[in-house]
Amino acid sequence: MVHAGPYSELAGAYGRVMEFVKAEGLRIVGPPRKRYLSDPQAVPGPTTEIQFPVA
Repeated sequence: MVHAGPYSELAGAYGRVMEFVKAEGLRIVGPPRKRYLSDPQAVPGPTTEIQFPVA
């Protein structure tokens, strides 16, 4: 999932990922990762990709 917005709103994005995983009948099989796709100093707001390994 890609979250465009402040880091303080990442918890909501994690919640949406968890809802999707449950709805699709998947299970999380490892720790999450975050990829920072933009420099928060250079753009109006940060863009972060949230990744969960699933099976």
